[in-house]
Amino acid sequence: MKPERPTGERLVLRMSRREGDLFERTLRMYPVLSTNDLKLTRQGGLPDEENSRQLLEEALAEQREENRKLVQDFLQDAKQFARTQQGVRLELAESQVEWLLQVLNDVRVGCWVRLGCPEDKRLRLAISAGLMNPGKAQHFWAMEVAGYFQMRLLSRLHPEE
Repeated sequence: MKPERPTGERLVLRMSRREGDLFERTLRMYPVLSTNDLKLTRQGGLPDEENSRQLLEEALAEQREENRKLVQDFLQDAKQFARTQQGVRLELAESQVEWLLQVLNDVRVGCWVRLGCPEDKRLRLAISAGLMNPGKAQHFWAMEVAGYFQMRLLSRLHPEE
């Protein structure tokens, strides 16, 4: 992911074909997280917990559906996500970069949850070494790729850091 000269208020990035395919495939996984994956609190015991969970589910379902449509529209918009002979050209408004980071974070965190929230580095190494079923391998791959794209976007937003 390489920057092009800025176009007004927009961020313009180029990717190789392979990188563009990975980017598209990762975005198409959205949404990964479900409300069943989320806890309202660590301890539980909220007053009216069932009502709170229902409100959370409704709000998240609405947001997920909107983001899912935005992902589809983004990938079909030839001005924003353009396939060229050299690869892929992204043209993003600043607000789209923030949105894209949120979508990638959902994929990354959702895959991490699907993998059982591995904290142990040895477990991560076992996962990366292929000692897992194909479903887990897909989630591990997507988690790592989403993180890669998040870091690349952030480094383009804040090149001085």
